[in-house]
Amino acid sequence: MNIVDIGSVGGLPDHLRRHADKVMLFDPFQKDKNDSENIYNCCVFDKEEQRRFYVYNKLQCSSLYKLNYRWIKEQRGSIPQKYLIKQEMEVKCVPLDSLLSSDHQYQFLKIDAEGAELGILGGAKQCISGFSYLEIESYLVPMFVNAPLFPEVKKMLESLGFNLVGHLRNMKKNLKFNEWIFINKGADPGPLRKIYRKYHNVVI
Repeated sequence: MNIVDIGSVGGLPDHLRRHADKVMLFDPFQKDKNDSENIYNCCVFDKEEQRRFYVYNKLQCSSLYKLNYRWIKEQRGSIPQKYLIKQEMEVKCVPLDSLLSSDHQYQFLKIDAEGAELGILGGAKQCISGFSYLEIESYLVPMFVNAPLFPEVKKMLESLGFNLVGHLRNMKKNLKFNEWIFINKGADPGPLRKIYRKYHNVVI
């Protein structure tokens, strides 16, 4: 399976890596690659522009959006060290539609962009019809300032022809985010069953 991975800090998770043939990676920090990877050291958003990028002590939290310190402090009483800004930098952003046409050769789109999901989808309205499957991390709480939450992301994906079929994490009361699984309405569900057969919250 050919995969586009937006926000690839740490590489593909195991459940996707074992099924990956060709991978297109987007990450400002990604350097190492193998023969099956095509790496873009930039961010993906709704248009081509330079944007401020916030690098946090916990690299996986780094984002085009600023963490919502007021909300975090209300929840935790203080700001954990891992959420402090380590660096601010300017990054190049590109829309996915500028790189892929609707008849591209990728079947799976993974997005883990810490609040930037809606902007990424806004710049992929043409090419997204060529994907059969999506795994997208999205927040249920205002972890980032002015970042859209999962209900908005779900609404956009449904308008683009995708159905929600599950999520990877158990829906606990205090869950802040989840990895949500969508399938294109016309896609064969077979490959998804193989990838997520161990995840009881994914029903295909």
